[in-house]
Amino acid sequence: MRADRKGTVARVARVGRLSVVVLVAAFVLAGCGGSTGTDESGLRAENKELRQENERLDEEVGRLQGEVGRLQGEVEDARETAEAEPEMPATEPTAQEDEVREADPEEPSGGGLAVAGPGDVGGEELPEVMPDDFPIPAGAVADYVSEMGYNFSLNFVIDSDFETTRDFYDEQLVAQGWEETDRTEGTVEGLKGVETSWERGTYLPEGSPREPDYEQTKESLTLGVYEIEPSGVAVEIFWTDYELLGDDEGQEDQQSS
Repeated sequence: MRADRKGTVARVARVGRLSVVVLVAAFVLAGCGGSTGTDESGLRAENKELRQENERLDEEVGRLQGEVGRLQGEVEDARETAEAEPEMPATEPTAQEDEVREADPEEPSGGGLAVAGPGDVGGEELPEVMPDDFPIPAGAVADYVSEMGYNFSLNFVIDSDFETTRDFYDEQLVAQGWEETDRTEGTVEGLKGVETSWERGTYLPEGSPREPDYEQTKESLTLGVYEIEPSGVAVEIFWTDYELLGDDEGQEDQQSS
């Protein structure tokens, strides 16, 4: 009887220990299961936030692409408008603009040489037959003048360099309606020189040649610009007005008849 009681107690004790062990294991498993659920829940929340951020970024990229497309369209429209618009015609200067020009004159033509005004050419008196618009640079000193009824020869010297004086006449003669027909330029004994021929206008001569429909150049000009020692430039001009020559011949024919 006592022996059975001891065995029963021993079995009860083992069962109690086993229950404790089972309870402890269950508690541990329960704890582990709870931690795993929390981690999964956190990951799901984080994934949701990332998806939302990706969606927001996609929307921003789409918006920026639309803005770029709009700007490109505006640039293309502006280019087409600029190509289609005609150039604005030049307008006449206003009185105020003329006053500004007079107060602030432009740089002289010919690389620095200005056209001489009345009485600004020293030396010999200029020929009367010379056209009023014939360009003589300021600072020139005439040292030879010869004139007839229809032409004149004029030599002058000027304290300038060869290129400046040559460019002065190239610009001035073209501006006055002259057309260059021939040019010879070179260097002789280290000194530069250029000889040019020019023509301006046409007319039907009444004298020589006799043909009434014969048309020839009204004015011709031979111009030489030469570098001289020790410094400076000499200019030789030979000008002819064939209309005046024709008038002279016509008057001679009338007098002889």
